[in-house]
Amino acid sequence: MFTSNIPFHGEPAVGLQIMGVLETRNLDFKNLIILSLNEGQLPPSGKDTSFIPYNLRKAFGMTTADHRDAMYAYHFYRLIQRAENITLLYNTSSNGLNRGEWSRYLLQLLVDQTHDISREVLETGQSLQTGKEIHVEKTPAILSVLKAGYDINEHPKACFSPSALNTYLDCRMKFYYTYVARLRIPNEISTEIDSATFGSILHYSAELIYKDLTIRDKLIRKEDLEKLLHNKVKIQDYANVAFKKLFFCALPEEEPEYNGIQLINLNVITSYLSQLIRNDSQYAPFELVAMEQEVEEAFTLSMADGIKIKIGGIIDRIDCKDGILRIVDYKTGGTPKTLVNIEQLFTPAEDRPNNIFQTFLYAAIISRQQKLTVAPALLYIHRAASETYSPVIEIGEPRKPKTSVNDFSLYEKEFRERLLLLLEEIYNPHEPFTQTPYTAKCQYCNFKAICGR
Repeated sequence: MFTSNIPFHGEPAVGLQIMGVLETRNLDFKNLIILSLNEGQLPPSGKDTSFIPYNLRKAFGMTTADHRDAMYAYHFYRLIQRAENITLLYNTSSNGLNRGEWSRYLLQLLVDQTHDISREVLETGQSLQTGKEIHVEKTPAILSVLKAGYDINEHPKACFSPSALNTYLDCRMKFYYTYVARLRIPNEISTEIDSATFGSILHYSAELIYKDLTIRDKLIRKEDLEKLLHNKVKIQDYANVAFKKLFFCALPEEEPEYNGIQLINLNVITSYLSQLIRNDSQYAPFELVAMEQEVEEAFTLSMADGIKIKIGGIIDRIDCKDGILRIVDYKTGGTPKTLVNIEQLFTPAEDRPNNIFQTFLYAAIISRQQKLTVAPALLYIHRAASETYSPVIEIGEPRKPKTSVNDFSLYEKEFRERLLLLLEEIYNPHEPFTQTPYTAKCQYCNFKAICGR
């Protein structure tokens, strides 16, 4: 609003006249209101738009800023000399280039002391406005929608994803908007790559790489990874194929034209793929069990009329080495966190480790489907370049020795107990959908305008 221009039009012979200083030449007024009497506004600030320096302009009698200031001083004093009532307004607030400084003309009038000047200070009373907290009670109608939408007896394909449960733990209100009211955010067509598309391209590129590496058998060999690591062109070809399919939606034989930002993203994904291969070469040899594997498990909620729901999702990678089945979840952003205890996963907080919750949930599902030792892992690809980096999840109290989670069975019982309590809470009619108290989580929320955050 500070740079908005509003066109004013006044009737020359009737009412209040709105005009600039230069328009007042040869006109006298009985009552005057002069706005914005701040230094920089009157006289207006501005540099001479000339390549000729000030001293040369002054020496050769050319127009300078001094001439402009003198002209405005003349018009100001001529304007007020015959007026009977004069109101001069200035702003004391500083904003950008406006320093909140009085105009020199105002200071001159105060120093002159030959005029009857009364001074008034006007301040706007400001108080912190706190919006009314929003909550939605679980009425019978809302519970009916929640039950009908996810009861697999009515909708066999309905499923709660780890993202849905993380959303509930982070903000119940966002869960309501997304999974109960089912408000949808329109997809915007853009030439830019958002974080979700970036992650999808990276995941698909990695899937293509490991499919080719396991054509003969499921064993991932160290020498194969090192050979591929030295072939940067081939790694970029995998990223290019994924780009064409997921971003450009082009046919395999087509060659879309990348713009500058897209080329940068292509190079970053290629770099991330190299870091992933380098990290895996340190872990090799290992058996690749599955890529982009869909998993799910049904739960019966006795506290919610015995409805049956499913929880599931897609695991980025499952591999096996020395009898340990690793559940690997790729991450292209964020910072690795250390888990304090299982309770932390289910306790809403500013920095709740939701990534660990997701991979633990997958580990819990896989543990019921086979007898091998299961180890959840988070592979932060952007940090995998370090030779000391490990995707192993650690658990332990702050400032105490940490334990690597190499056997999920040690934590499965407690995790499942708390998971069941969480599911029953979602269907508990006495637990309303409320806004999160941690407003930092609202920063990128699609519904913050509705919540007034």
